Amino acid sequence: MKATFSFTRADKATKAFASSKITLQEAKDMHTAYLSNPDAIQVTQENGTVETLKGLWFDKEDIIEILNRTDGKNVTHLFLMFGQNTVGNFQVITCGVENGNNADNGAILTDKMYDLCDPCPARCSTNIDIFDER
Repeated sequence: MKATFSFTRADKATKAFASSKITLQEAKDMHTAYLSNPDAIQVTQENGTVETLKGLWFDKEDIIEILNRTDGKNVTHLFLMFGQNTVGNFQVITCGVENGNNADNGAILTDKMYDLCDPCPARCSTNIDIFDER
């Protein structure tokens, strides 16, 4: 399996990427296309079944702790990294970026880094099915 991501640059001079609000229909269309792709990311559930990863679930309190600093650091972005734990499972590592709007893209703050997301389908919102229109 190979996962390929594509990102659109908003400003080629500063190397900034576009971040834009999308409609519910656009989200549905993108999610449906992903779920229909044979290379969609698969996850093994605790009971051993394998399902397509629909999304990642983050706890608000952990995100707020990363973003709301009391030490004067200016967190401008949330950064997600991919890792692998000691038993070979892929993980998502979450941390803040200080002054990410600078030309050098700022610095990752390493004192508050979390492995804090749960996978959906193991943990999904009750209305996740509105996106599953395959």
